Amino acid sequence: MNYADAVATVGWVLLVIGWWFRRNRRLHLGFVLPGMVVDLGLVIFLELTRSVIERTAGMDHSMTNAALPNLRTYGTVESIHIATSTLAVVLYIPTIWLGSKLAWGTAGPGVRAWHKRCAIGALALRTIGFAFMWGV
Repeated sequence: MNYADAVATVGWVLLVIGWWFRRNRRLHLGFVLPGMVVDLGLVIFLELTRSVIERTAGMDHSMTNAALPNLRTYGTVESIHIATSTLAVVLYIPTIWLGSKLAWGTAGPGVRAWHKRCAIGALALRTIGFAFMWGV
């Protein structure tokens, strides 16, 4: 297991534990917020050290023409990992926003249901991405 896999494992475990404690606001927030921070921090770290976002989006301009024949396309397992993990991170945004409204007591009707939908979607996608990470 490399360092990125270890960090991703910590982030995923924190999210799962946070989901388990979803009915206890203090414990829920104490696990899910660090879990999301770890996930986002890993993405930022990998971007800064490996330009993973640029390479994934096909925008890596640092390569010379001589290096182009060595480029490889992503396989199915890598593509599933990238797509599900990216969608999970995108769903963190409404999850955090809606959760903040709930925590601060400014939520209107339906906010809890939408927070739950976004959070479960993010966790499901992150779990799929986490499972496929081991095949990358």
